[in-house]
Amino acid sequence: MSITKEEELIGIKKASEAVAYTLKEMRNYVRPGMTTKELDEFGGKLLMEMGAKSAP
Repeated sequence: MSITKEEELIGIKKASEAVAYTLKEMRNYVRPGMTTKELDEFGGKLLMEMGAKSAP
C-alpha cells in the first residue's frame, strides 16, 4: 500500500496511535493465568471504543 493523499497519512497515524495505546493498556491489564481470549477481548473492547475497524 502506498500513501498518496494527506488524508491517508492522517488515517495511518490515528490507527498507529490507537494500536500503541491498546498495546500499552493490554500490557498493564495482563495477569498470570489469564487466557489469551480474555486479553484479546479486552484489546478489542478498547479498539472498538476508539472507533477502530479491523482490516479485511
